[in-house]
Parts: sequence; C-alpha cells; structure tokens
Amino acid sequence: MGLKKFISNKTKLKQMEKAEKTAEERDRLIQYISERSSLYGDKLLDFMETYGLTGLQNATVEQLQEYIVTHAKQLDDAEITK
Repeated sequence: MGLKKFISNKTKLKQMEKAEKTAEERDRLIQYISERSSLYGDKLLDFMETYGLTGLQNATVEQLQEYIVTHAKQLDDAEITK
C-alpha cells in the first residue's frame, strides 16, 4: 500500500471515529431529554419545535446542548421516566 493511500485511509478512519462519537453524544443528549419528557415526549417535541426540526435525526449536538442549558430548570424539575 502506498503512503498516500495509507494516509487517506487513516484520515477516513479518524473521520468515521469522530462521526461515531458525535452520534453517540447526540443519542446520549436525546436520551437525557427523553427521560425528562412525558409519556408523549413533550420536551422532545418542544426541542424539535424550538429548532424547526422534523425529526431527531436532524438534531445536532450543539442544538441539544443549547436546549438543555436554556431549559435546565424545566428539565431538572421534571420527573425522570424510564
């Protein structure tokens, strides 16, 4: 394998690992909000409305973090559901 191909493969691997970590973090933050939502997902629906999203798959880590910070009081007061 040539050096350029090796470097290219290594770069792709790093990008994949970063994307995987981002997806895991996004899922963890969605779970955090979900656990504090009603049976009908009121807080998740509010999150999607706040950011004009049609689904959670379009949510970014930054949006989720911002929502959690700006709605911390509401989320902390909510009973955790499992």
